[in-house]
Amino acid sequence: MRFSPSMTISHVSRMWYTGSIENRRMNMGKSGYITARIEPKLKARAARVLARVGVSTTDAITMFLQQVVLRNGLPFEVRVPNAATRRAIEELENSGARSKLKRYATTDDMFGDVAPRRTKRAKRPV
Repeated sequence: MRFSPSMTISHVSRMWYTGSIENRRMNMGKSGYITARIEPKLKARAARVLARVGVSTTDAITMFLQQVVLRNGLPFEVRVPNAATRRAIEELENSGARSKLKRYATTDDMFGDVAPRRTKRAKRPV
């Protein structure tokens, strides 16, 4: 299979996967199973996103695991939130505190309230 501009990510991942197997002369039949408990809404939302780019959930998981192996770790940064972020998360998870938050009708109203007021600058002479 040769690369063409009309190929989806799924085609390219299969090409890479197949090519890497052929290069190593290994027989790696897909016989392993992964069972994971996922929130149904998350699974459905992810499946819709993946379908738009032409990748099945199985292909996406395979690509993720390939990246874990290639990078010898997670393919993205994982950090523990700092104290300020933890307080903000706790505040949002606390329904009592959340009910006290100020609400805005529009984003313009919110940004008008929280963003510093900017004064109009004079145009630079050309």
